[in-house]
Amino acid sequence: MNKKNTKKYRVRSDVFKVVGIILICVSIWLLAGVIQDIYSMIELRQRSEVAAEELEKLKAENAELISQKDKLEDDNYVQSYARNNYMFSKDGEQIFFLPSDSDEDISEDIPTGTPSDKAQDEEAAESEAAPEESDTSQEEAES
Repeated sequence: MNKKNTKKYRVRSDVFKVVGIILICVSIWLLAGVIQDIYSMIELRQRSEVAAEELEKLKAENAELISQKDKLEDDNYVQSYARNNYMFSKDGEQIFFLPSDSDEDISEDIPTGTPSDKAQDEEAAESEAAPEESDTSQEEAES
């Protein structure tokens, strides 16, 4: 009888081994599915956060555009905007353009008044005038 019991024991142990292997495989397969679901959930949360940020930006932009639309429906604002940005004027009004602080420093164009600067300015003026005189003398010679 011992031999029969050992055979039954071997058969049972073989069955338990097969069932155990099947249970381990099923567990691994289910665990892989759960891990995949967790990764998809993390990705969806990230997408949701990005979409929420974009939605907030678009809401702010929409509010700004609505405000601008409301302003542009006001005739006084449109006239003021056109006068300030496009230099439109009312009848009989003159527009003067004054340089702002952000423009280049005008003092660079103003001579300092030193003798060497005055001499250079005079030489430049003479060199500009000289070609004009030669052109007029050539025209008189041709006539």
